[in-house]
Amino acid sequence: MAGSRPSPSPSELRHKIPTYYMWLYRNDRAWLDERMLELPRGRRAEKRRVDWIARDIALARAIRSAAQAIRASEDVPIRISLSELGRRTGRSSWLEKQRAKLPICSILLQDVLETVAEFQARRLQWWERHLRDKEGLSPAPSKLHRVAGIPTRRRASEADSFSRH
Repeated sequence: MAGSRPSPSPSELRHKIPTYYMWLYRNDRAWLDERMLELPRGRRAEKRRVDWIARDIALARAIRSAAQAIRASEDVPIRISLSELGRRTGRSSWLEKQRAKLPICSILLQDVLETVAEFQARRLQWWERHLRDKEGLSPAPSKLHRVAGIPTRRRASEADSFSRH
């Protein structure tokens, strides 16, 4: 036996001796093509399919956990948004680009995500509790809105009327 080592595949040759391969490719392609046909084909790696069902289930658990952690936090409230859940789960791109493949997550997100109004209400409640514990009295609504960074109705309507003119 001349050698027990099999001859390299065409792609292995291209990687091992790229200069010679390119010279032959440019200058004597017919000869190169004939010789390449004599070489064994390289083994192709089996393509792994993504198990989107398993990913969907695992991500749904992570989303539920992240949303509960946000709601249970004693710190200044953070809005439960798609971007915040993506940051906390480490799967922003899946939530933004692959949502069609994640039906369980899509349904869960409808229940978990907060609208601006829901978030503002939760933020007002948090600031009211925080100021009551700190000062011992319930703050005036104007102070509460100012500290929470939420415009009062009057301020919001004034801003709307100002922007119309």
